[in-house]
Amino acid sequence: MIEAMNPSGPLIMDKAGNIYGATPLGGAIGACGAAGCGVVFALTTGPANEMWAEVPPHSFQYTDGADPASGLAMDAQGALYGVAGGGGANGTGVVFKVIP
Repeated sequence: MIEAMNPSGPLIMDKAGNIYGATPLGGAIGACGAAGCGVVFALTTGPANEMWAEVPPHSFQYTDGADPASGLAMDAQGALYGVAGGGGANGTGVVFKVIP
C-alpha cells in the first residue's frame, strides 16, 4: 500500500485532537494504477504528543471513488463525509461516508 500522497487543502480536527484530511493520490495499488485512487487519512499523536502517526481510515478502490477532494465534514459520531471527483458506478465521482 502507498501512503497518502499530495495532501493539500483544509484539515479537520476531532475532540481528541486527531487531524483528518484527504489526498487525491495514494492508497492501494489497483484500478487507478501505481499512484492509487486516494485516501482519507488521520494523524494521531504519539506518546507525550511528540510524534504524529498516519493512519489511513480509507483507501479508495475506484468503485467507491477516486481522487477525493481535501475538504471533509465530520458528524457528531465521528463519521467523515466528502466528495471524490472520479470513480464510482459511472466513473463520474461519488459522495462518500467513512465510519472510523
